[in-house]
Amino acid sequence: MRTGFFVCFAVFSSVVASTTKNKRGLFQEPLCKENEEFKVCETCYRSCDNPKPSCSDQCEKGCFCKEGFMRNREERCVTMKECPSGNGTEARNISCGLHKAFRDCGGCEKTCSDPDLSCAVPCRMGCFCEEGYVKHPNGNCVKIEECPEEVTQVGVLEESVEQCGSEEEFVWCGWCEPSCRQPAPRCPLVCTRGCQCRPPLLRDRNGRCVRHTDCIAREQSQFLT
Repeated sequence: MRTGFFVCFAVFSSVVASTTKNKRGLFQEPLCKENEEFKVCETCYRSCDNPKPSCSDQCEKGCFCKEGFMRNREERCVTMKECPSGNGTEARNISCGLHKAFRDCGGCEKTCSDPDLSCAVPCRMGCFCEEGYVKHPNGNCVKIEECPEEVTQVGVLEESVEQCGSEEEFVWCGWCEPSCRQPAPRCPLVCTRGCQCRPPLLRDRNGRCVRHTDCIAREQSQFLT
């Protein structure tokens, strides 16, 4: 993404937020459950069975447990003291919820933003979406057609995978891109295609993908000059 594209992307996102609706006519950030919060890029999944997980290089968007909480076998966010005792042998009989199933060794979960996800990370025990379902940003498992409607940007989506820079990646269903000025932006519940900075890089004012520390250094340098 060049500077012009980045500006256009930011402006278009704000316009879309006020003019486009998804299939349910809603547009706000998904409502997370108790002790959960919405995150644009989360790399760790804490659970009662694995309170100190090995974090992945690949991040996911959606509702995650707040700091100090972890996911129990009923998919609720609880404190460590509220986690059940035992070695997990009784977990197979629990009810995971609608369109979810318990797995002894689950890996990456397909989501609305990445329905064709394939990755090799340490597996974990817990509830996962059943075959044929993907994880919605609100944490529920839905059919792919129930995912937030994708927005088509005329004149902006000319980029392809080959045209992305070395520090960028092409996303088929991205949200809004973190930048030096807004490292944790509030994103509309729609997705777009295009080149985005590879996490955890941020987009600077010149359209380049840089680390957070480089953002600070460049801002200070420009202020002094």
